[in-house]
Amino acid sequence: MSAQPFASHVQELQRRLLVSVAATLAVAAISYAFRDQLIHFLVSPLHQSLIYTAPSGGFQFLMAVCLGVGAVVALPIFIYNMVRFVEPAFERRKISKKGTIGILSASFGLAWLGLGFAYYLVLPMSFRFFASFAAGPIKPLISTTEYLSFVLGCLITFALIFQLPLLLLFINFINRFPPGSLSRYRRYVIIGNLSIAIYI
Repeated sequence: MSAQPFASHVQELQRRLLVSVAATLAVAAISYAFRDQLIHFLVSPLHQSLIYTAPSGGFQFLMAVCLGVGAVVALPIFIYNMVRFVEPAFERRKISKKGTIGILSASFGLAWLGLGFAYYLVLPMSFRFFASFAAGPIKPLISTTEYLSFVLGCLITFALIFQLPLLLLFINFINRFPPGSLSRYRRYVIIGNLSIAIYI
């Protein structure tokens, strides 16, 4: 008898993940119509052209751009589905429809704030820093694969980081934090932020 609830939970998780994947693919398909604008937007912080060394490099770059845009835009939908999936485990607190709309709106807003912070501040600073090491005959020749991996990694990382306030609010809604309980994790947050900054 206990296998049936577990199987139903697995099926619900699969369904919600499929919805998130479908949303990602739908946004990716739509973004293909704006591929020229998207590529120009992504490459403009570098202020130089990119190269590819494989015959299919241009196609792979374009597909990766569209899928990356789909993943970033569909991130709030994924978060919404995960919130709805874990909600039954907390029977004492339920989220109303109004609260659900608020979560989804806040997630979209925080994701775009994270993207804007990464694109307009972190990426230009990173490129200027790395370009300072190109001296004399050493000139950068960046491939599409390396550039896209770096840029999308940065954008998605900050889109996720900016979701942390919403995650903390959700946890506090389910089980309230005692006053001052989060201060003990301050040092870990600082170390984590420093690690992310070094990685990026």
